[in-house]
Amino acid sequence: LQIHLNTVPVYDPISCGTGKWVDEQPVDYLGVPDTMVSKACHYFANPAYGDSMEPRILNGDYIVFEQTESIDPGCIGAFSLNGEYFCKRFKKLPDGSMWLFSENPRYDPIPIQRDDDFRVLGKYRMRMTEN
Repeated sequence: LQIHLNTVPVYDPISCGTGKWVDEQPVDYLGVPDTMVSKACHYFANPAYGDSMEPRILNGDYIVFEQTESIDPGCIGAFSLNGEYFCKRFKKLPDGSMWLFSENPRYDPIPIQRDDDFRVLGKYRMRMTEN
C-alpha cells in the first residue's frame, strides 16, 4: 500500500481558549495522508493554542479543517467571531440561540449575538500531534 501525502496549508495558531487573530497567509505546510482526506475538498490547518478543547485537542496539536461555510450543530469547527478565530463546538439551542462550546468544562460557552460578525471557516476533520 502506497500512501501519498496531500499538502495542506498551515496558518497561525487558532485559539482553543478565548480568541485570537489569525493571519490570512500560510506560515507552513503539512503533509496529510491521502487516505484521510478527500480530493474533492479543500483543507487548512492551524496549530492549537490553549487548552479549551482538551482532552480531544491538545495545545500544540495541528488541527486539520475541511473548508466550508456551514456546519451542523454539535460539530467542532473553525470560526471567526468579530475578527477573532476559534476552534470550538457549535451548538444551536431550541430557542434559536447559537453558541460556541469548549470541550474543557473550565471555559464558559461563547454566545453568538445577532449583530456579531460570525463566519464558519471549516469543520474539524482530524488532529495531528508531533509525538
